[in-house]
Amino acid sequence: MNSKKITYFLLSVLLIVLISIFLFELILQILPLISKNISKNDKTEYVYILGESSAKGIPYHCKISFPKILEYTINYEIDGKQVKLIDLANVGNRLSHQYFSYFLYRYTHPFRKGIVLLYAGTNDTSGNYLNKNYCFIYNSNLIKIFTAYTAKAYDFQYMYENIIRLTKKFGDDIYISTIAGNYAGFMPENSAYLKKHKDFYKITDLVDKLFIEGDYKKALSVCFNNIRKYKETTHVFYRIGKIYEKLKKNKEANNFYFKAVDNDKETRPRPKRYQNEIIIFLANKYNISYLDMFGKLYNSDEVIGYNFFIDKIHPTIRLNVMLANGFIDLLSKKYKLKKTNTLNSDDDVKKIFNFTNEDLFATYIQALGEVFIYTYKNNMLNKYSLPQIKEYILIVKNLNLEKTYEEEQKKTIEFFETLLEYITNASNESLKSEISKLYDYGAQKKYLYYLDLNFKEMLKENKIIN
Repeated sequence: MNSKKITYFLLSVLLIVLISIFLFELILQILPLISKNISKNDKTEYVYILGESSAKGIPYHCKISFPKILEYTINYEIDGKQVKLIDLANVGNRLSHQYFSYFLYRYTHPFRKGIVLLYAGTNDTSGNYLNKNYCFIYNSNLIKIFTAYTAKAYDFQYMYENIIRLTKKFGDDIYISTIAGNYAGFMPENSAYLKKHKDFYKITDLVDKLFIEGDYKKALSVCFNNIRKYKETTHVFYRIGKIYEKLKKNKEANNFYFKAVDNDKETRPRPKRYQNEIIIFLANKYNISYLDMFGKLYNSDEVIGYNFFIDKIHPTIRLNVMLANGFIDLLSKKYKLKKTNTLNSDDDVKKIFNFTNEDLFATYIQALGEVFIYTYKNNMLNKYSLPQIKEYILIVKNLNLEKTYEEEQKKTIEFFETLLEYITNASNESLKSEISKLYDYGAQKKYLYYLDLNFKEMLKENKIIN
């Protein structure tokens, strides 16, 4: 085969590929138009759930979640039609995954027109890498998927807006919510700065000492003086929040917790205020009804901590009920539905969804593992978390479990109590051999799951494990 034939062959292949891509993209553009112009199913109301682990029902093992509470509360009916929940939320998802999950499902089910509930964005960081103009390339579904999975930086608004635009294309009725996390319960990380400025520990240790002694006025003075001295402010802001919380100035406490999180540059932050500003901006831009859950928590006159979140980002049962009721209130402005079944307490929820003591055991162990890891992060002990660890251990200890769980319950309590004693009294040499044995048990059970690298390094440094 001469070079001329090879060239013609390659050009032909290229042309076929380009035509195939064009035809595929054309189909992707036409299917939503068909879906948008068909009537809804007369007997079924499809409700799509988009989100991450918080929407999925973690750490309640997907047995308790705000979508399931919503379903039960309205007796599985909207406009007299049976509700069919399409749960597209998944653990660890980012907005790009949510986009693709919804994309894949709706293109394979173009006639299932329905309602979309979106509670997402917690796992997303931000960066600017795209020119967000509405040219052909921006509207190309293939380009969106490609950029979402290959871009090194990440644009929160771009990906959130992509989801909204796709739901609008299909004619689905979308409702969104602002997002929040446990701001009071977890100290910021910012490990790079702390490693560089080790003298900063002297300041935090002094503030912690004054806090424990109850000298809040002096502790505040030290904090405000050192905000001016150090560029790193996240840990100072966090401690100011703790002091204001102790003084029962909850609004001021929340404001400083938000400042701490807004300045935290680590990879697993809680939702920041700019994310909620974008969510509200997009809701107004596309005329979408939204639930301002962040605003509700902020205006509740409560500190946003373990009263709303069981660990760093996952809602308590109480907050899951609040989310369900919030979306119900939004939907009731357009659809005929009513709160037929009421849930007045956490115990009501656990009973309805058959959430056993064994389920609670697994839930609190998962939560305890996360609280424990972030209590000793970057070689800085978060003394403010210690009461929560003790409370969770006590809950686990008091659970009346089946006999088959008794041995595991006993070893689990011993594991966490020994680790707690070690991090609060690291000079206790007698604990070392016991921790080594217990750590192997906890690692096998994944009680500290995949976030235990920092704690493992601490144990290695102290020659407790190899």
